[in-house]
Amino acid sequence: MGASSIAIREAARGALVGGALPRRLRLLVLLFVVEVYAATFVPLYDVAGNAALNVFSLVTAIAGGLMGVRGGLFVALVGLLIQALPFGVLVDVDPTLFTPIAAVTYALAILASGVGFGLMSDWRSRALAHDRLALEPAQLRTATSRLPVVLFTLDRSGTFTLAEGRGLERIGRRPGAAVGASIFERYAGRPDIHEHVRRALAGEVVTATVDVAEASFETTFAPLRNPAGLVDGVLGVGVDVTERRRARRDMEDATQRDTLTGLPNRVGLLHRLDAALARARGETALLTLDLDRFKEVNESIGHAAGDELLRAVGERIFEHLGVTGQAARLGGDEFAVVMPDTDERGATVLARRLSDAIRAPFTIRTHELFVGASIGISLAPRDGHDSTTLMRKAEIAMYAAKRGHVGWTAYAPAPDEPSPALLSLTADLRHAIERDELALAFQPIVGCDSGRLERFEALARWPRRDRDVAPAEFVPLADRVGLLTSLTDWVVAAAVRQLHLWLAGGLDARLAVNLSPRNLLEPDLPRRIAAALQASGVPGARFGIEVTETTLMADPERAARTIAELRELGLSIAIDDFGTGYSSLAYLHRLPISTVKIDRAFIRTLPTDENARAIVRATVELAHALDFTVVAEGIEDAGTLDVVRDLGCDQAQGYHIARPLAAADALRWLRA
Repeated sequence: MGASSIAIREAARGALVGGALPRRLRLLVLLFVVEVYAATFVPLYDVAGNAALNVFSLVTAIAGGLMGVRGGLFVALVGLLIQALPFGVLVDVDPTLFTPIAAVTYALAILASGVGFGLMSDWRSRALAHDRLALEPAQLRTATSRLPVVLFTLDRSGTFTLAEGRGLERIGRRPGAAVGASIFERYAGRPDIHEHVRRALAGEVVTATVDVAEASFETTFAPLRNPAGLVDGVLGVGVDVTERRRARRDMEDATQRDTLTGLPNRVGLLHRLDAALARARGETALLTLDLDRFKEVNESIGHAAGDELLRAVGERIFEHLGVTGQAARLGGDEFAVVMPDTDERGATVLARRLSDAIRAPFTIRTHELFVGASIGISLAPRDGHDSTTLMRKAEIAMYAAKRGHVGWTAYAPAPDEPSPALLSLTADLRHAIERDELALAFQPIVGCDSGRLERFEALARWPRRDRDVAPAEFVPLADRVGLLTSLTDWVVAAAVRQLHLWLAGGLDARLAVNLSPRNLLEPDLPRRIAAALQASGVPGARFGIEVTETTLMADPERAARTIAELRELGLSIAIDDFGTGYSSLAYLHRLPISTVKIDRAFIRTLPTDENARAIVRATVELAHALDFTVVAEGIEDAGTLDVVRDLGCDQAQGYHIARPLAAADALRWLRA
């Protein structure tokens, strides 16, 4: 019986509360209640008389106490309905029951008992809920005070109704202090926070990193909905991620900072330059600096003192930049400076100040040291719109200043304006590189005595539908329009791929490629060549590099560093066109080279020019004394080959030996 009453009570409550039960089930419950009353009330009234009315009032009061106002009214109305429907039966039982006064009095009494006890139940429920709500803030405050979070709620106007959490300490706030204040006023200068709140009030859940003071919070803004499902506020939960973001920033900063000087490195400088270009209102100047005579310091008093000098130079550069300039160390003895909103005149003034500052003596470990600097200047947007282009042109200007011993110079483009035909050719060259439309030819280098193939020199070719473009035309074009690095990478990759095929076929093959003067000035050239070799699995000892003598003399220190890095990869290094520059074999002996190629200008006149033979003979003797291999270039006939063999040259190359060959023809040489 107790279980039945509980089921009836819960079913009635569900039916009244608004559809907790399906409609058909609610109707069955209603019919069940009617049946129970019909089955019990009339017999009870017949036996007990008016006492049955008291029992019914008691049942109604209990229903009100258990189920509230609506539950009590439900039971009362059902009871009255039951008594009214079987009208004839009740009249037979008690004809006086339905007199108007008695009926109204009876009905009001029943309704009053249901409503009265129902009100008492509702008031009690509200009191208990109020007590629970009074406890919740204290419990919430205890929980959030132990966690690095901020928990807050806002009403529809953006006013704080709750602000708790230990995370408030991070921003100098006390729990509850913000209650009653508007988030739009407290953070008036934060449109990002305003937008997050407005989106949450529109029903959207928003998650974002919010920086407040020195702290960072991973914050979720979610809509608060009332029982009707309408948004009437915002719930915000912010997790303190300050330390995590600081650790991430420290890690990123470490990868962008030079460990020796503490200045940004090349990667850091490029990021800062990109940011300066994005914010620039006027011109932005980039200055690159290369120290003069720094190698002498390292060689005379050691690398440790050299490191101290580099730190001192970095500090001295930094002191002359003011609040807007940014300095960086690019590597080795190279530095750079970014100056936002600076025109060429301002950049020149700064270059003069930096040059004077670096020329002033440095005292390192009781030594008074003197160095200088060669400075190149490029300007945005005049010389380029991106950091890579500006860096390249500043370095071009820097090496021009070093060659001219002028201290500093601004980048100067070629004097001739590009024609439509040249622009078209430039576009075609770019596409040819990207689409792998270039080709390689392979010219044999053979032993003078044996005639046996020693290696091939790989030469770039550009076959077009209308005509073949000569290397003398497209290589300088690539240099001028900034495609030289892409062209060099293509030549190296294609040569290494071909060499891999030959080696995989069991052939004893060696291959060398030419580098232009500009290539040796690229600091990442060794890394790029190493990547190409590794990708194809070709040993470095099978691959070689040829550089011109004029390349070395343009910047001996920089060239020496690059050649040393290439030699560490196992590559053979040959000096091409020897005799056309101003170097000597004594100087070249300081470099890790293995081969000297005598320029064709000397070889061509050997059969008829005694002076040329004397020069070549002396060069060969000194080269052999320094353990260099000597190659004679430009052998056009058998007589010249006989002369260079007699003069002691080790190897020969030229049209008399073979013209540059396609890969299929080169394969026949390898198999011979």
